[in-house]
Amino acid sequence: VWRNLIGDSELAMRLSSVLASCATASVLAIAVRWRSGSIVGGLAAGVVFAFEPNAIFFGSELRPYGFVMLFAVLATWSAMAWLKGPLTPPERATESRWTESRRAESRWASRGGARYRLAMLFWICVAALIHPTSLGVLAWLIAWALIAAVPLGRLQVWRADLIAVC
Repeated sequence: VWRNLIGDSELAMRLSSVLASCATASVLAIAVRWRSGSIVGGLAAGVVFAFEPNAIFFGSELRPYGFVMLFAVLATWSAMAWLKGPLTPPERATESRWTESRRAESRWASRGGARYRLAMLFWICVAALIHPTSLGVLAWLIAWALIAAVPLGRLQVWRADLIAVC
């Protein structure tokens, strides 16, 4: 499909990896901005990734490395959202931010952060499907998140009777 749309030159074939690498830098900047509240920090993270030599090399390969980087950033963002709990966008007004924060906390607490855990596992599985050897590195993210979740009290066992109460 890609060859029919774009062409079969070397540049056209590498374009998918380049676009995935650009999306990775953007997602990284947004994730850092969202979690830290600092637009400078988000921009710095995105720019450092965009100009990092290894990211440029692997992001322009005719292999799925650009997509693996994107899915790894999404998995890490999901793990941080699970471990740190919900945050609202920093640019919201104070009163609406408090209200939205309370809603987010109740939604997050009612499910124990399950959507973030599942999102982390989903992105790791997608990365492993397109490049199986990436699981060797991304499996460490699962181990790290589980080890970090225990002292934070974020690891909850799913119980069917809790679903009936909610």
